[in-house]
This record gives sequence, C-alpha cells and structure tokens, in this order.
Amino acid sequence: MNKIFINQPSNVTMVAVMVPVGGYYDPPNLKGISHFLEHMLFKGTPTKTQQKINNLIEQYGGEINAYTDTEMTVYHATIANQYKKIALDVITDITANATLPKKEVTKERKVILQELNRSRDSLGDELTELFNQIYYPKSSGLHYPILGNEETLDNITQKELKKFYKERYKQRTLIVIGDTKDKCEITNDNFPQIVDRVPLQPKKEYLKIKNELSQSHIILSADVKPIGYSKEEIYFYRWFLGALYNNMGGRLFKEIREKNGLVYGVRFGTTSYSDGRISWQVGLGLEKNKIYKARKLVEQELTRPFTKKEIKYALGKCIGSFMMDLENLDTFVDVIARSIRVGRDYKQILKKFEKNIKKIAPNINTFAKQMNFKENVMVGLIPKK
Repeated sequence: MNKIFINQPSNVTMVAVMVPVGGYYDPPNLKGISHFLEHMLFKGTPTKTQQKINNLIEQYGGEINAYTDTEMTVYHATIANQYKKIALDVITDITANATLPKKEVTKERKVILQELNRSRDSLGDELTELFNQIYYPKSSGLHYPILGNEETLDNITQKELKKFYKERYKQRTLIVIGDTKDKCEITNDNFPQIVDRVPLQPKKEYLKIKNELSQSHIILSADVKPIGYSKEEIYFYRWFLGALYNNMGGRLFKEIREKNGLVYGVRFGTTSYSDGRISWQVGLGLEKNKIYKARKLVEQELTRPFTKKEIKYALGKCIGSFMMDLENLDTFVDVIARSIRVGRDYKQILKKFEKNIKKIAPNINTFAKQMNFKENVMVGLIPKK
C-alpha cells in the first residue's frame, strides 16, 4: 500500500485512503457498484460494528465520510491530533477488512435510490449526466452516471460486491496530513486507466426542454489531449486558466455578465484523467433567446490571446487562491489523491506551486491554443417558452 504522511501544523489530523477505482470502471450491468461499495464499507468489519465505526470518530468530535468519483474512491476521517491513531485504525480497517453484510445490501440499495432521485432533482447533476450521454458513446464508462440507475442497482448483490471489493481494493494509498512526520512510500502500482475517452463524432449541440424551468442552463465542453506537456505542467496551466477566466476579475465574468448582462454567473473548470486527457467546461444560466449570443461571446473570450496585464493580474490571484485552498484539509487530501491517481508528482504541486506557476505563465497563450475551445459541444436544459 502506498503511504504518504505530510506534517502540516494544525490542531487536527486527516486520515484518508484512496482506492484507484470509480464509476468509469464499473461493469455496464453493475453500473454504480463502486459507489454502492463506498456505502457498504461503513457497515462493519470483523472487529467493528457499523455503530462502532461511527462512534469511534464522532465521540471525539471528529468527522468521517467518503466520496466516489470517475476514477477513484476516497475514504477520510478528520479528528483532533490526540486521537489520530483512532482515525488511522478505522479508515485502514474498513478499506481492508469490510464484511459487507447481506442484510445491509438490501437496506442500502433503498438509500442509494433516494440519493439517485435527489441527484435527478439537481439541475447541475442532471445537466452533467445529459452531457455525458450526448458526448460519450454507450460503450464508454463515462456515458452513464456514477450512481448507476434502478436497473443496474438491482443487479448488485452481496456476491458481486464481495468480488468487486476483493479484486479492486488491492491497490490503496494511505494519506495522512497533520500532526505527523513527513514520509513517502510509493510503489509502482499500475493503476487502471481510461481507454475509450475520445468521443465518437459527438453532436455539436443538444438542447432538452424542461417545462418547469424559468431560464436555460447551458454547458459548453470538450475533451483535449495537450501535446508536449508533462502531467504536472498541465496541472499548473489548468490552474492558471481558471485564474484568468473566473471570478470578478476574470474575463468571462467581465464580458458575459458585466459588459453584456447575459448571466448572473459563469464558471470555467477543468478535470484531468489518467489517460493524459483533460476536459474543460463552461457553465452558465441565461434567457433562452440569448443562448447563441452567449456561446459566441464565450468562444470569443476563451480564444482571445491574454495580455501581459491579464497574466500579471492572474499570477498573484492563482498563487493566493491555491494557498487558501490548502487550508482546507479536504482539498489538501484531494489534491494528493488525484495526483497519485492520474500519475502526477504531488510534491511538485505542493512544494513548488508558486515557482512552477511563474515558470509557465509567459507561455499560457501557447497552451491555450491546444484547448480547441471552438470545437466544443453545447448541451442545455431549456424552458418551453
């Protein structure tokens, strides 16, 4: 098992375990099993009941939780420093020795169905799911939602869960941040990788009518694979693009909202994956009859070269926001977990962020040209009138 310990002066310690499997790797007939298993790991081990797992952390004021993403599942507990050994014991035990009791499988399936229904009530989740269905072929693990659906959840039994757990939880990375001594033990694990990320002739746009809406909700997005950059360099360029485009000082906000008054908010984001590709996305909500004007303006601002003034402004913004993000231990752990998962050197990011951002900043226009911003797909939920 990989082990990463980072000494971070604080009153609390976070213990996490990253498993390199997520929704993408679920078998088509068992879609949602990675997320289902995440729920089931809290149901007990040979030495701890479900109640004991919760109480061991909560009785000392700590918090325990987990999340499942496209390519990884992360279990984490945050607790006061003097109780960090308890958190370490609980997190490592459930990720290595879960019993997955049969009676809890049926019960938890009902809970996950409620979570599925809740996600369908979320416009953000619905829009993301719609985009994935339009953009990726059915053969891709990216086509279906991480939670699965009613049919695939019905197929998930205790037997399937135990098999998946045994096969997929052999590779784990322990991450401890807080009152500890710095140590890193990384093995050369060959994590599974995405193999069919490239979309097959996607539609350029797809707008779905949703009667109860008062405004349109739009995503502009695409996948790209930058050539000639390391995974660490791509990470820094992604961060810098976010600083240039986002917030009140970013050009998307200034052009789309302040100058043209088309939206209340607009957001640019990127995500990296194990195959070296990244996806970029711009999300916005606006009047139905302003969609195409906004799309044209977004493409214009995404592709217009950055000025020296913009780059200088974004440099301090980028460095400062990253340092502030690391004050949140959840974010800190996520940076490390995702880096290990996709093959980035987390030390280059944590210890040399400012140096590297300053190094890549002058070349941001060259990198931005590889983002293929005009080759985007637009997907939206729009009102009938």
